[in-house]
Amino acid sequence: MTGGIGGGTTEEDAIPRDAGPGAAGLFKGSVKIATRLVEVTSYAHHAWDGGPYQLTFSITYGATGETWRISVTEEDLNIEEGASLKDIPMNKLKELSRKVIDQMQWVGEEGGQGENGLGIVFLALS
Repeated sequence: MTGGIGGGTTEEDAIPRDAGPGAAGLFKGSVKIATRLVEVTSYAHHAWDGGPYQLTFSITYGATGETWRISVTEEDLNIEEGASLKDIPMNKLKELSRKVIDQMQWVGEEGGQGENGLGIVFLALS
């Protein structure tokens, strides 16, 4: 569980260079997932040119220098069938982004290898 989202910023610096045209920055800041402080950047974008719209989260754990990228779709977010993330107003996308961050959990053990390695998961919103 996330310990809560701090201030953060939603300026254009929340959009990574590889996000492609039309990406929208949603959140960039420090958060706690369980007891670990991480940097999270989230943005909305098309998965590929002409592909589905999705939310992507880049999570960096400074203590180990590891970075994870998690993408979630309408299905993961339990959005009504036929609805699109692209049609959701920006303020609602930002709220959705924060809900996803709040649902992220650590799995594995720090320093573990393979399946026991440290990672982050997101479980679909109910």
